[in-house]
Amino acid sequence: MVEILKNGGPVHRHDQHFQFGCRVARVLLASLPALKAFAFPSSERPRTESEPQIFTEDTLGITIEVFVEMNPNFMVYDELIEKCWLNLRELPTGEIHKGVGVMKCKAVWSVQDDLKRWLIRRCR
Repeated sequence: MVEILKNGGPVHRHDQHFQFGCRVARVLLASLPALKAFAFPSSERPRTESEPQIFTEDTLGITIEVFVEMNPNFMVYDELIEKCWLNLRELPTGEIHKGVGVMKCKAVWSVQDDLKRWLIRRCR
């Protein structure tokens, strides 16, 4: 298990612990191009207009489907969150499925090298 922190605290105020294991780490790393595009858009085009994509990472042995989703009924601590997020789904089974917003995409992007090293050391 690994946890990503922002300045020693939570990455996002709605999630005290952004932590995950080896399989989700592989999904996140295989999806880095999509995380970058979602977190740091190169144009003013809304994130919701992003097309679904498939990423295959041979080194990690994984294929990921990536798509943007808006959940109009997403409540956290009695607060309605009206933002889209990036969905990452392992193919072909869909067994591993992770949703990440802009802040978590930025967090993973900023520690990607450390995350890769952790994955190599801990998740063979």
